[in-house]
Amino acid sequence: MISDEEREALARLYLASRRNARSAYLAAQMAYLAASPLADSCEPRTMWEPAKVRFVLDMVLRTESVPGNILELGVFQGGGTFLMARMLKAISSGRVIVGVDSFEGMPEPVDQDADDSGVARFHEGMFREGSSYQYTSLLARVLHLEDRVRFIKGYFADVLPSLAREGRRYSLAIVDPDQYAGTMQALETFYDLMSPGGVVIVDDYGCASSMGVQRAVDEFLAGRPERLEVGALSMVWFRKL
Repeated sequence: MISDEEREALARLYLASRRNARSAYLAAQMAYLAASPLADSCEPRTMWEPAKVRFVLDMVLRTESVPGNILELGVFQGGGTFLMARMLKAISSGRVIVGVDSFEGMPEPVDQDADDSGVARFHEGMFREGSSYQYTSLLARVLHLEDRVRFIKGYFADVLPSLAREGRRYSLAIVDPDQYAGTMQALETFYDLMSPGGVVIVDDYGCASSMGVQRAVDEFLAGRPERLEVGALSMVWFRKL
């Protein structure tokens, strides 16, 4: 649990980052400070390595002034969601995190998911065990974060179109479906709903087990003005122009 002293330190660093020319450095320091106490309760439920946690929290801070909520596509057990939500609460942000997951495991892979040997590493139903919409929603209430998160259950193809029709803008999107179809659906559906200056993070880019992710990202960005940047480990990102 984050202490009052740590919360005050976070607030001071955040306010300083808004005023100071060294904002990127201060924001990174703030993310590092936040990662340790928050990870104690949430890290066991996320598949993000510590470097990814720090990178994502840094991007949460850097996009605080960009209009729109946060979108997480691929939640698993909600660990990353809760880390971001507690960060938002610590800095008194008005943003909410919308987390979408089937909570039933992976959908069937497509041809673009195959690796160089022709095998798709992620099969239908993978990650079903340990993923529960009811439990994750309950944990949000236990952590007193129900006002910061909104979980939506369903496969991307079924729920993303209706979510997009709400017309809400987003300042940060974390795309983590591990497969070609989900990655492409996410990018195609929400690219136009990202606010200018908003950040899109894609996980598992370049991983041998997730070749479909890289194929989807490269195909989607071809001919678009955004430039792909390296984030942390297998995370890449671009800023919406």
